[in-house]
Amino acid sequence: MYLSKSETRALGQGRIPAPPASPWWQAKAGYYALAQGHRWFAQQYANRGQCSAFTISINPAGTQGYYGYSCNWN
Repeated sequence: MYLSKSETRALGQGRIPAPPASPWWQAKAGYYALAQGHRWFAQQYANRGQCSAFTISINPAGTQGYYGYSCNWN
């Protein structure tokens, strides 16, 4: 899930964007827990003018993480 500059800034301020559509409550719960845990990082990315993104997988062996990326296009 890629966040825009405004969404990254909002996350840094504690406003969490809506999660991706998912029929599993576990995925939504994981999204909110991950978002709360990364507020400080979102604030740092927003201060640098970058955007942020989440990679979430319900598969235990799947890739998961949070990272910043250059988003000059939005």
